[in-house]
Amino acid sequence: PICSELAKAAISVTRTASSAKFLSKYSNFIFYKIIYNKHYYKNMNTFDERKKAFEAKYLQDEDIKFKLRAKRNKKIAEWAANLLNKSGDENYIKEVRQSDLEKPGDDDIIDKILNDFNKNNINVSRNEIIEKINECEKIVQNEMIEEQN
Repeated sequence: PICSELAKAAISVTRTASSAKFLSKYSNFIFYKIIYNKHYYKNMNTFDERKKAFEAKYLQDEDIKFKLRAKRNKKIAEWAANLLNKSGDENYIKEVRQSDLEKPGDDDIIDKILNDFNKNNINVSRNEIIEKINECEKIVQNEMIEEQN
């Protein structure tokens, strides 16, 4: 539509000699400008759509990571509660899950469980807790995959 309008304008402009000089001098510029703008706005929509898609994917991935981490922490808390003879104690499970919010990473939850074990004379090393965290994470991943299928 823009090119046909330009062609109509060019026909009406070429009727005079001075207009013909102007058109011949700047016609390539005008033509390239129209083509550039047409592709620019077309690609801009594509990039905007891609940006929105990446943002949506990022939010979805972060949501899945959050759910995985929350379920994993619950399993770890239940494991620790069993070793501390507090199985079924929802308050302890809640304490352990909330301890994960103190610092980024797993160090805060590991420290919480390790301190509780030391207070109750349970000999579990830091590496054993880390192994249990990894084990629980794999279990939760498999559960979440099964839920999606």
